[in-house]
This record gives sequence, C-alpha cells and structure tokens, in this order.
Amino acid sequence: MRSCILTLLALAALAPVTGCTSVQDPFLTGSTSPMTAAALSGSREVGAHLALASVPGAGTVLAVRQTIDPDATRQTIVFANPLAVAGEDVLTIEVASGNSRRFRQAPSRGELQSEMNKALPGIAMTISNTMNDNAYGVFGYASGNTAGGQCVYAWQVIDGGSSSPIGSSHGASIRLRLCRAGVSAENLAALMRGLSVKPLDAATLAALRFAAPTEPRSVRAGVDEELNDVTPERRDDVEQNIVTRPLAVNAASTATISMPDGNVSSAKAPAASSPRVSVPMPAS
Repeated sequence: MRSCILTLLALAALAPVTGCTSVQDPFLTGSTSPMTAAALSGSREVGAHLALASVPGAGTVLAVRQTIDPDATRQTIVFANPLAVAGEDVLTIEVASGNSRRFRQAPSRGELQSEMNKALPGIAMTISNTMNDNAYGVFGYASGNTAGGQCVYAWQVIDGGSSSPIGSSHGASIRLRLCRAGVSAENLAALMRGLSVKPLDAATLAALRFAAPTEPRSVRAGVDEELNDVTPERRDDVEQNIVTRPLAVNAASTATISMPDGNVSSAKAPAASSPRVSVPMPAS
C-alpha cells in the first residue's frame, strides 16, 4: 500500500514538468545562436586551418588573426619571415557586404603608398606596370630592395559574382606582403597567381564566429622561430682541486708552481748541477 502511494506521488510531481516541455522556450529553439555569435565576435587568433585564404609558397603560417564585425570579416595570416625587416610577412583578406568602394574597386596610388609606408617602413617601393591575373581577376604589385633581399606588396579586389567564392552580395580586399632573399620581385609577385580563397557562406561564417581561440603568439620580424638562450652559465659548484707537489730537487735552482689540474710546472734557474726531473705539463 505504501509503495502505491509513493508511486502516485512521483507521477504527480512529474506531471507539471512534462507539460512545460510544450512551451516555446527560446533556449531550446536555437534562437540563442545570434546572441552567442555576437558575443563571440571581435578579435582573436584561430587555428591555421580556419584561414580564409592561402598563397602556396609563401611560407609557414605562424598565426591567423581575425576580426569579425556585423558587416565585415578580416583575417591577417602571418608567415615566417626569414629577413630582419620591420613588420610581418602577411596575407590579409577583408570581406564585407554592401557596396563599399574599398571592397569593389582597386585602391588609388595614394592609398597604396600610405599602406606600403605602414607595411614596409623605410623601403622605397616601385609600382609595377605589368598586368597580372589569377583565378579571381587582375592583381597589382609593387617591389623594393631591402638589406639582403626583395620585398613585394600585392593587392587585389574580388568583386562578388555568381561564380565568386565570396558570393554575389560580398566584396573582398586582398593584400600580400612578402620579403625574401635570393628571389626576384617578379617571382615573389607570381605567388599571387596561386591565391586560393575559401567559399564564404553562412556555414563558414558560423565556423569562424564559434572558433575556439588559440594562444596569441608574438611574431618577431626577421625570426622564424624563437632562439634558445645560449648565454654561458657560470658554475660555482665546480671544485678546482689544486695540489702543490714539491719536487725533491735543488731548492736554489727550482721554483714550484701549482697548476689548475693538479700537475706541477717548474721554472729552472741556471744551475751547475741539479737532478733531472720529468714534470708533466697541462695538455694544450
């Protein structure tokens, strides 16, 4: 009888819980996604596999820094830089919706000069008049000499279309800064022909917004990897066993000198007669 009463009480307690599942709860319907995505917007570093663009031959990817705003997505892909040149070797891609001129038209000469002054300070850059193109259209570049190598600064605008990877409602702005030794400016610029841009759709944007951030990495210009500290270390715990061994020779003609390894050297004064003594010397 008691077990029946307990069963009825348990069923009565579950009844209101079962009924509430039919209510439209915003935390169960997925409407939290936009709110969470907005919270995850902003600047962070993400894994290299989430890079929106790539340039084969540009080098090892050290970091991918991204900024996501409601209307634009920006990624800066940092490559290893073997030259001691101020700044970083980077591929930058900015994608935005709307009709902003920056994402629909090529930059002016003045805009390019301002960008290059920031990306390559102190290096005189010359804009090439050569026509170049890749899978996404025409691109331009400028080149300049630096200590030990060449630097290029390339730019491209991808105007969205039906066959564009960024969609017809978006435009993209691409920038590439690379410095290398032993490579001509033409060959450096030719790397832009291999530019590859991932399709930018709702799924891609969602993956970027919800991507787990990686530990920010400080990339020093001119250094591919952190160098190990090779500063000599003083060892105070090493004993120097110095033993003085007097020689049984004529005291008037021989001086005894202690050596660091326990051996003994003798400085002989000219003497008419003294016994011959073999004295081991420190290894040279």
